Amino acid sequence: MTDLLPSEIRERVTLHLDDEPSLRELAAIVSSNARITQDAYTDVQTQLAALKRKPPRERRTGAAARMNPDSIVIARIVMWGVFCFALAGFVASFGGQYAMAPYTQLPQPLWGFVPFAIEAPVLLLTLVVAVLRRRKQSVRMPWFMMIALTALSSAVNVLHIVIESGMLELGDYVGAVVMGLIPWIVLYLFKEFVRLAVKPTGEAPDPTAAPAPVRKPTTRKATRK
Repeated sequence: MTDLLPSEIRERVTLHLDDEPSLRELAAIVSSNARITQDAYTDVQTQLAALKRKPPRERRTGAAARMNPDSIVIARIVMWGVFCFALAGFVASFGGQYAMAPYTQLPQPLWGFVPFAIEAPVLLLTLVVAVLRRRKQSVRMPWFMMIALTALSSAVNVLHIVIESGMLELGDYVGAVVMGLIPWIVLYLFKEFVRLAVKPTGEAPDPTAAPAPVRKPTTRKATRK
């Protein structure tokens, strides 16, 4: 019985691979041998043919189908939703806060910085809270400043409607409530996003989560010059 070279047997076995892990493992075992006999190759062919005879797949009815909400896709949807709503809230609040800027006695070219100075720190403090949560450090002071800035933004929005409309109609009260709630809704979304996106260091792992794959350390041979 003539021997087959490793390159020949590897080429023949590869022709039978159909993305089956078992077939790939079998091919790897065969190809790892220095030389292999024709009888061994026949046995491999027989085993490959047996593995190819798979039972018919059961058709899914969809009755047990479920969506996993704890996924990176849902996290990205929430992230972009929070960003879009925060941007919309800033645009909605900008008009009222800009209209109240003359009461700060600033020059007119600087009035546009008033809304930015109120709203932008809330976003920055949200990132600070995320970092401190990850480090398991106190977040009381950042949250205090975020709540204070949110209350200021809400009060400015409401006062703008009160001054401009005089609160003579029912719609003025509705508008004041809506504009007053927008900053608080943005703050709540930031809070929930931080809880969703950042896991505190040392938190117990989810028992239903799959274990993380263990990577083998790579060793490199030292090269001599």
